[in-house]
Amino acid sequence: MEAAFVVPKRRSRTQKSCTECQRRKQKCIVKANRETCVNCSRRFPPVECVIPPVEKPNHAQMFEGRILQFDDPAVLPAGINLTTLVRRDRVSNCQTSAAGAGRMLPLPRRPGDSKGKTRVIYDPETNMVSIAQDDRVVETFPLRGQSRSLFLDGSGDPDAYFHIQPFGGILTEVNSINSMTIDNSGREAELLHFYVRFVAPNLVSIDGQSQPMVFLKEVLPWMLQSPLFPRIGILMASTTQSLEKGVELAKDSESLAIKSGVLAGVNDLLQGDFGKVSVEVIRSVINLVVMEWFWGADDSMWAHLRGVKHMIGLSNGMRNVNDIVGESIMILTDYEIACCFESELFLQADDPVLEETIPMPTSWPQGFDCPLIPAEAKFINMQRPLGLTAAAAQILDDVRFLVTSITLGEESPTKCPKARSTAAWLHRRLREMPAEQMNDSTPENICIQETIRLSALIHSWSISSLSQISRFEDEEILDQAFTAMRSVSLTTWKNIPGIFLWVMLVAAPNTKQDARGRFIRRKMAVAGLSIGFENFLVGISYLRAFWLVQRWIEGARESVRTPVPA
Repeated sequence: MEAAFVVPKRRSRTQKSCTECQRRKQKCIVKANRETCVNCSRRFPPVECVIPPVEKPNHAQMFEGRILQFDDPAVLPAGINLTTLVRRDRVSNCQTSAAGAGRMLPLPRRPGDSKGKTRVIYDPETNMVSIAQDDRVVETFPLRGQSRSLFLDGSGDPDAYFHIQPFGGILTEVNSINSMTIDNSGREAELLHFYVRFVAPNLVSIDGQSQPMVFLKEVLPWMLQSPLFPRIGILMASTTQSLEKGVELAKDSESLAIKSGVLAGVNDLLQGDFGKVSVEVIRSVINLVVMEWFWGADDSMWAHLRGVKHMIGLSNGMRNVNDIVGESIMILTDYEIACCFESELFLQADDPVLEETIPMPTSWPQGFDCPLIPAEAKFINMQRPLGLTAAAAQILDDVRFLVTSITLGEESPTKCPKARSTAAWLHRRLREMPAEQMNDSTPENICIQETIRLSALIHSWSISSLSQISRFEDEEILDQAFTAMRSVSLTTWKNIPGIFLWVMLVAAPNTKQDARGRFIRRKMAVAGLSIGFENFLVGISYLRAFWLVQRWIEGARESVRTPVPA
């Protein structure tokens, strides 16, 4: 009889603590693809975080012949590749495709596990893995090794501190005169530090890292000197951390308490002379609008928007607020929200600024090309600088021709039928194109091509059928478009922000109040703001062109009652 296999009672522990956590005797949390551990990334002032490289012991010979294989035929077609499953006390390496969303797989029981069927559930949208026994979830945690967070991207921007130059801690940068009280506590400093390093870059940078210089030089220093905004920044940081943990805002006591204090502070500031505090209050509340919009709290967002609209009225129009940066953010945000909800402009309605003619830009920074406005150079001639395939460039040129024929074409009885027939032709051609299969080895330019194809497919359907994008009901195509877009790194998208903005504008009207919807809303707004901070005229021209197509569809549907062109 074969001798029983005996596992050693005591295993050698692999050292994973950084030098700073060892010195402080703290539990060190090391995440893949990060230069510092979680603890050190939030310390202020910043400390040196050195993670000693330690080779893990090779237990391959010890456990050879005991490797578990998952040959379940019901699992393999789903595209799920599990070598081992993620457990806090086991070696973890899990790669799960979006095709296997929500699938429950058998999990071998360990000694001490309760009886019953043990399974693992993976949700690719939240990157959360749940361990369930029978029908009860006993453990939930993030998937390690390949972060797919839909709330924060990148590793933050450490250069932000160069522009605020905190001396003696970040709380010393906050103006305490006539401002809301901030406790001199470790938690307040941690949240404000987290906002400056991680949250703020995710508000104005597509990949959550390097930020526009206008934001760093003009907006960020104002935020810390504002009587209101430091508390709003702390609120944003607390909100982001709670969402990353999977806790909804309505159930997070810390975020609710901070939000209550922020709203009370706004009301207190409004008790004085409005003319003296109008710039501070309007800038602060418009940031509350953006925050509520990002996290899907539409009711609160519209309440804040009505407040901003009322304050603009008290100032006799946007121009009389006398804040060019704040006005630019308000106009960009107004267009973005209108595009997302397929509605009329709200903040600019009945405002003289809406009557002003926006000149069409003829030049923009390299890589900012977008299919929403005309340009001298065609995409087909810009393949190499933009990293596009010939097929993707041709699609973008066709979309540009279609959009500009609507926004710039002369009004005539034949304009609508021509636009619809062109859109129907493009829609048929895109449907007949073979779909690209997305996997880990697919080149990024192919993923970009598939993202562009599916986005153009949805946009051309909207124009040909005179239906708003929110009425597009093919969930499979929507899922494929999101998967293709996420297969491209955000840094790559950051290099072509004009195309990325158009992709997000097409995706935004179909969003729901879930993790994926929040991600799309946030990235659409961030793409618009990042372009606007570099060149306001270019950013507003892109957003306005997309919005004009939406308004044209709405008007044409009311006046034309003909079937969809074949």
